[in-house]
Amino acid sequence: MKQNRDEKVAKILSSTIQLLSEKGYDNMSIVEIADHAQVYKSLLHYYFKDKEELVSTALATKSSSMIQPSKDALSEAKSADELIDGASVFFKKDMAANPDFFGLIFETWCAARRSKKIKEEFNASINHTVGDIKIVLENANTRGFIDLDNPFEIEAVSRIILALYHGLALQFIHNPKILDNQELWDKVRRLLKASLS
Repeated sequence: MKQNRDEKVAKILSSTIQLLSEKGYDNMSIVEIADHAQVYKSLLHYYFKDKEELVSTALATKSSSMIQPSKDALSEAKSADELIDGASVFFKKDMAANPDFFGLIFETWCAARRSKKIKEEFNASINHTVGDIKIVLENANTRGFIDLDNPFEIEAVSRIILALYHGLALQFIHNPKILDNQELWDKVRRLLKASLS
């Protein structure tokens, strides 16, 4: 029974992310989400109180599942170069594999300006992601292959890395060819290397 529930919730959240990315927050309805997920509207309301809760949950769930593999892999890096190259690989891989996720980020950013609930979840998601980046950097700093002087510097670099990631993702939505622009990725690599030393 729980597996059936989890599958339905996952389908609803996946449909929410896809429609949010395609249509935007204001242009999608609960009925469209239910139709897309192939569930009854009443079932959708059984799991989620309203569209705000649905979008907030979709953001929290997808953000968490996106960062964990990167965090795990990058925590195993054995040098600054391996850390930087791994981060670039994950940037590109995430963009190519999850274009709807980036639509979700930017749509929830816009919706957060009008919804306290979505704003709280958006901020929590950002802070959680920054926290995960900090863990990777603190680990690398402790192991001595990056040189960041204090926790404030680690926090600053973590936020800059996330801003870079989001900025590239926004450009990718409108210009997917940036994934193939090796000069861009060489510059990203140099920026990261300069930030970590």
